[in-house]
Amino acid sequence: MVPMSPSVDRVTSVLKSASFDVLLSIEHRQKGKQRDEFSLHILGGKKEPGETVRQTAVREFWEETSELLRLSECDAMLAPEAQPIYIESGKYSLFVTPASDRVQALPDRFTPNREVHRLVWISLDSLLHGVRERVPLTLPRGVVVAGETEGEGEGEETVLKTSRFLATVMWHKGTEPTVRQVAQGIDETPDTTE
Repeated sequence: MVPMSPSVDRVTSVLKSASFDVLLSIEHRQKGKQRDEFSLHILGGKKEPGETVRQTAVREFWEETSELLRLSECDAMLAPEAQPIYIESGKYSLFVTPASDRVQALPDRFTPNREVHRLVWISLDSLLHGVRERVPLTLPRGVVVAGETEGEGEGEETVLKTSRFLATVMWHKGTEPTVRQVAQGIDETPDTTE
């Protein structure tokens, strides 16, 4: 599931230009015996027996965000008529949805879990550029990845590669138009939180 929100300076809460941010996870993968690797991912995972695609998207989002929201709240993020983008390989389905105020605050409340190290908002334009050009993405200032401490590398930028899954999904020809269509409707979408 890909939650989106209007771009905001996360420190001052000032709305930026008419661009949009996407909520992604920073996940840790062990590459061989010596090398740890962090990369950017979409919140999601594998379908369990008996689940619908929608149920999988909701459950995976809930689990990977450390269950900070109620499961019913995660389900309410998807309108009943929401249709996934089916990626041609047949392996992936992607739901794009506006983010409620509580979803927008998830990175501040998040604690690492067994799958996800951090949650981070990345600008949609940066994400699409990184995928198209196959270049790593620069993380927002102040985002700390494991092994770093606050203030370390002051002024240095942190860059991460996108996961193969994220690149495959965002590179698909139907993804960008659908993501932009959802972005256009975000201002009109009511907050689903109680």
